Amino acid sequence: RFIKRAFIELGFDDGEAELRARLYMVYHVWEPATFGPQGGKKGYLKAIERRVELLTRQ
Repeated sequence: RFIKRAFIELGFDDGEAELRARLYMVYHVWEPATFGPQGGKKGYLKAIERRVELLTRQ
């Protein structure tokens, strides 16, 4: 619920906020396996930056 509320506060309607919250959770859970050690810490942090940008852009 916190994540969905955060997206609503960013200006997304209820449906968009729900979808983005679900995507965030999927990305969050799979991020270490997807962007883990092979990219090093710098690559991992850059992937997080890109995910936040992708999910918060309107």
